[in-house]
Amino acid sequence: MSTHQDLLKKSGLRITQPRQKILDIFFNTSGPQSLSSLENALSKEMDRATIYRNLLTLSDKGIIHGVTGNQGTQYLLSSSTNHPMHPHFKCLSCDTLSCIEVNTSISLPENYSVKNINWLIEGHCPSCNSNIQ
Repeated sequence: MSTHQDLLKKSGLRITQPRQKILDIFFNTSGPQSLSSLENALSKEMDRATIYRNLLTLSDKGIIHGVTGNQGTQYLLSSSTNHPMHPHFKCLSCDTLSCIEVNTSISLPENYSVKNINWLIEGHCPSCNSNIQ
């Protein structure tokens, strides 16, 4: 069984060809993927609705997570299926998007519950920052 199949099975998902093909892209490319980039890569194999439905399913199971910014939603592979909410960093120079692993705790008033936090930090990554100085 491949890593993708193990991941799907561990998450309680059926192993389907569309899910495996989408995960192939995440595992074989670096950086985030948007719905349109996945659609371009998989247009001969599945339609936009199938890709979108699978992105939502993979996101609901914590296999990937979405980051919404000024260029729409981009998806990143989660480091685990128990991926806590965390900030993301977008470089204004090279457009890279990365997870920032920090310990955060947010206390909400009583009777509020959190489904998602969209926390995007923009600036310059270490590579681009050294070129600016």
